[in-house]
Amino acid sequence: QSQFLSIGAQGEGQWIVPITLCFGSYDVHKNFLFQTKSETRDVKELLGSPITEDSKSWIKINVEQAGFYRVKYDELLAAKLRYAIEKKILSPSDRFGILDDTYALCNARKESLTSLLNLMAAYREEDDYTVLSNLISISSKVQNIAADAVPDLLDYFKQFSINVLQYSAERLGWDPKPGETHDDALLRGEILTSLAEFGHDLTLDEASRRFQAFLENRNTPLLPPDIRRAVYVAVMKRATKSNRSGYESLLKLYRETDLSQEKTRIL
Repeated sequence: QSQFLSIGAQGEGQWIVPITLCFGSYDVHKNFLFQTKSETRDVKELLGSPITEDSKSWIKINVEQAGFYRVKYDELLAAKLRYAIEKKILSPSDRFGILDDTYALCNARKESLTSLLNLMAAYREEDDYTVLSNLISISSKVQNIAADAVPDLLDYFKQFSINVLQYSAERLGWDPKPGETHDDALLRGEILTSLAEFGHDLTLDEASRRFQAFLENRNTPLLPPDIRRAVYVAVMKRATKSNRSGYESLLKLYRETDLSQEKTRIL
């Protein structure tokens, strides 16, 4: 164990850490205390079965994220966890935790960006709000880092994020569905906003169409409140010095509305 610091520095702290783990199933569950700086545990002795090449022999440490610690996996274990994530064998809490830990470790320079991107790709068919919202947030942070650190690869990172989020965007669509959950309504706006920020052409085209309909009729059902921020972001994405019509229209909307929530969306 080592004390985790988000800035990547080496901490001196040491604790008695309550380790929980499951192996291939939540029914195969073990607990123990990690009391020293470094310990070795034999998986076969702990669980009665060795780790094999079988993708189903995954190990998840810190089950349901009950402990206050980060976990770093080697590539063999990480690959097995990606399988468990893709098949939704792991709970939403654990799918969230693996992604959150990997991003935090990557940000602290204790995990490679390649490992993070490989993991993010496993969430293409994610449908849980909390997990997807975190994936969207991390995708945006990765773009911001790439813009400063490796600007030549920024377009690649944007396309990668579009590919990861596109399945969910197609599943949710642009319009509310009868009987859908409140989480899906929230996700729709978040995902479409991200796709607009990443410059997804189909999203920008559809947003422009709906925005034009809204300018012609403020009561149009094509632009419900849940997706307005996504549409406003898309409009500004295509605004240029030579084509200011979208910007001017948004500025007019901002000045006309009395609703603070709508002003915030436009900003």
